[in-house]
Amino acid sequence: MLLQDVARRLFRIAAIAVLVAAAAFSARAQSGPAISTQAATYGLAGSTFFAYVPIANTGSATAGSVEVTSVTLSSAPLLTPALPLAIGDLSAGSSYGVTLTFNSSGLTVGKAYLLTLRGTY
Repeated sequence: MLLQDVARRLFRIAAIAVLVAAAAFSARAQSGPAISTQAATYGLAGSTFFAYVPIANTGSATAGSVEVTSVTLSSAPLLTPALPLAIGDLSAGSSYGVTLTFNSSGLTVGKAYLLTLRGTY
């Protein structure tokens, strides 16, 4: 039972493929909170890659103390936000948008990269 509780409290806001055309990651319907990411919006300005990623609670209960603990985009260094990023409580059916910026100087325009967010609640 404890293992199931731990598994429920950890989440992967993970594996949103920013194939430089974001794909949505969705959670199965379940009782309690269910955290997932939605389709990202992205752009490039100079040597900075921007991604706006909505984090949604698609479950039936509030997710308490939601926090993003890690973000990766290939070898591109994360510029902002500082981690961990405390989002706070996320009620059922609500979302919170996270704007991420990366130094894109090591990325190739047109190449697919995997953007991964991880966190806890």
